[in-house]
Amino acid sequence: MDNKNRLMLISGVTNFAFYDYNSFPEINCYNYYTKYINQIYNEVKTVSYSRYSERNLNFNFINRFDINGIAFIKDNDDYVHINEGALYKVYKKFSELVISGAFSEYTYIKQVANCQVNLENEEVTEEQFIYKIPDDYNGKLISEYLSMFAMKFIILHELGHHINGHLLYIKEKYGVNSWYTRGNRQNVPDVLIRTLEMDADAFAISQLVREFQELIINDSKFSSLAMPNEIKLGLFIFAIHVLFIILGEGIEPDVSSSKYMIRKARYVYNISCLETNLKLRYSEFYASINFDYVTSYYWVYTEKLYHKVFGVDNKLIEDMNKVISDFRNLDEMEKTWNSIHDELFKFARIPIASKYVLSKKKR
Repeated sequence: MDNKNRLMLISGVTNFAFYDYNSFPEINCYNYYTKYINQIYNEVKTVSYSRYSERNLNFNFINRFDINGIAFIKDNDDYVHINEGALYKVYKKFSELVISGAFSEYTYIKQVANCQVNLENEEVTEEQFIYKIPDDYNGKLISEYLSMFAMKFIILHELGHHINGHLLYIKEKYGVNSWYTRGNRQNVPDVLIRTLEMDADAFAISQLVREFQELIINDSKFSSLAMPNEIKLGLFIFAIHVLFIILGEGIEPDVSSSKYMIRKARYVYNISCLETNLKLRYSEFYASINFDYVTSYYWVYTEKLYHKVFGVDNKLIEDMNKVISDFRNLDEMEKTWNSIHDELFKFARIPIASKYVLSKKKR
């Protein structure tokens, strides 16, 4: 295979593809996500009446290679940094899953191209991995949409800490500009951090549902896959579920960290947010599907395929009653949200979620 044909093979088919024929060997999707977060941030500016809406966003990909991001404030600037490793590893995982059979009824993969990617910091290669790309147009398209959903969730989660006023609130109450280091968060109650992390997840899901609707209605490439609504939603659930499996690798599944709710509860919380937002924002789509069936099917589908391809047994679905029990055990965070709601609202750029209606048992 000559260089031109090989380059065509490893190039993607969307403007958020990892590689593009015209810009190789530069990573193509840097510009897409940079433009994306700035667009969301500026749209909020145009509709916000908050006195904080004139703050400025500073967004960058940074030379760190785990799947993570950070948000912090400094003076009149809001910062979001996303690790380059998130971009590389998310695209790698989804491409390999599609090559290995994810949504195979819509792909026609005959061959796979391999491309070595070097992760460099100050011109020193710190990590290397092989990025595998299918030759099939649909295979590329599906893997790129899956990667895009996951990357946008990571970015929107960090942006939510700014838009919903979390960091300005923490600065006012505790005198710190972030909580991504142990030193910064040592005076901030763990339950408060978990509550704000939960709200940042909800912000990300809410925005993604808006974009999911736009994708279905107006995206000709997505429409060309000719998927029924159940499978379109399955793509979204698959993307988010795989992301959480990746984020949880190496972490005991039932151990609560200082920042997040226990992982099983976090899974179910995000699916609950997805259902709520579909009902409110895209009711005709929600009415056309059996949400519980689609969710259950793609949870199991994701778990089995991920285990088959990567040898990781997430064991999320082994005991659904335990998952539901974990999810319902959110009383402390609900009470915390209610206690900070009115004060947090003063720092938010847009309306935040309402207070929870607590049962007498929780009060």
